[in-house]
Amino acid sequence: MSTRIQFLQDQFQQSRKVLNSFLNQVPDEKWFVVAGQPESNIAWQVGHLVIATYFHGIGLIAGNENCILDKLSCNIYRKHCVGLGSRERVLPKGLIDPAQLRNELVMVQTACDQKLLALSDELLDLAPEPSHLNHPIAATKYEVLSWMFKHDAWHCAEMELIKLNLGLGFKWQ
Repeated sequence: MSTRIQFLQDQFQQSRKVLNSFLNQVPDEKWFVVAGQPESNIAWQVGHLVIATYFHGIGLIAGNENCILDKLSCNIYRKHCVGLGSRERVLPKGLIDPAQLRNELVMVQTACDQKLLALSDELLDLAPEPSHLNHPIAATKYEVLSWMFKHDAWHCAEMELIKLNLGLGFKWQ
């Protein structure tokens, strides 16, 4: 395995460890609560990460894969959780439950890992696969994947603020 692929894999594992720690600290009944800044909830954050992980880690790397998309709650994510600078960053209660969000997040992360392990250094230097939405900054597949773990880390920080606003305290693991 190339050092760049190993680096990306290590970054994904670290950001997911932090993410899973946060998610395990928030009881299901608080996933849809908006408390202070940022004006968002855990459910939206996770839904956003599901669709963003698919976009960055699968769609732009290997092209659209209906066998994965068909297992995701895409209609919910497209309507409520996508878009650069989404204005409404709250997923309403009743559309999807936390267990399903967790399961879909794990499923898309696992698929992303499989795509990463199938890549070679040469493929990392290629342009992203064609998409209805161009990546805002990445010109290569490596840059797309590098952006993905930074994006995950940003949302982990937002979830930590949400968790603090919910009165759940600070616990970084």
